[in-house]
Formats: sequence, structure tokens, C-alpha cells
Amino acid sequence: MVEVLRKEAKVGFDEAVKRVEDACVREGFGVLLTKAVDEILRQKLGVEYPRYTFVLACAPELAKMGLDVSKDVETVFPCSFVVYEDGEKTMVHTHQS
Repeated sequence: MVEVLRKEAKVGFDEAVKRVEDACVREGFGVLLTKAVDEILRQKLGVEYPRYTFVLACAPELAKMGLDVSKDVETVFPCSFVVYEDGEKTMVHTHQS
């Protein structure tokens, strides 16, 4: 079962994204991708959406350990984080399996 972890950031949106990226690196993860989903929705669908950014990260050592046990583990790779605006709040979400 996957549990979604939610936390309100005490900083603005851009700073929250930077802090998530920095924390990933500090903990030994490589940041694979940071993507502004709201921009994609605007470009591809012509819709306005509140700021919403994915940060995808991976720790190679953990990935190898998981893959050595089961190839099915790739469905939870990479580790994902989401930073988004919810009204006046900036929220950060991730998951815990």
C-alpha cells in the first residue's frame, strides 16, 4: 500500500521546488527531472492550471537493491515529489510504500 505524505511548505513555490531538489541531492538521490505540469497543460491543452511541478529523483544504490529483489519494483521508480499551489498555500507531496 502506498501512503501519500503531505506537508505545507513555509516558503514560496519556487523556493519549495529548490528545497525539494536540494534535499534529494543531500540525501544521495540524483534529480532526474523537474517539470512544470501547469506549463504543459497550458501549452498542450490551452488551459490555465495552478502551479504544479514534478520533481523525479533516483538513488542508484536503492534502485539496484530493489531490482535485485524484483523487477516489479520499477513501478515505484523514480521517487517522485510534487510541489503545487493550493490557493495561498504551497504544498509538497511524496509517497511512502
